[in-house]
Amino acid sequence: MHKKTLLASVVLTAAGAGLFAVAAPTPPPADKPYTPKIAPASDEWMQAQKRIQVPAGFKVDLWAAEPLLANPVCFAVDEKNRFYVAETFRLHDGVTDIRSHMDWLDDDLACRTVEDRVAIQAQARRPFQGL
Repeated sequence: MHKKTLLASVVLTAAGAGLFAVAAPTPPPADKPYTPKIAPASDEWMQAQKRIQVPAGFKVDLWAAEPLLANPVCFAVDEKNRFYVAETFRLHDGVTDIRSHMDWLDDDLACRTVEDRVAIQAQARRPFQGL
């Protein structure tokens, strides 16, 4: 009876572990280029401009908006007052944000290939196996 219970628990554990398996994402076909989702132009800036308190002698001017600018992550201004903007389209479709998992940092920094990172992410998503 003890052997049957042990066998049943091993089978159930193996079946349950299959529910938590993580598959590597399938890359898009090479013939289909990535097309990011960019919002169309809107008048949202007009409502925002009305709420901005501007000191005397200054004015608010819009110089970049959708669809010419989407998903900015940082910008810089050079000595000639030119603006450079970096954009990213990786939200929910790129490298996982691990800021809330600092215990993953060393493993993440050790990754040298996409395959390394996929393996680390799969390992991190596995349920705790116990002692």
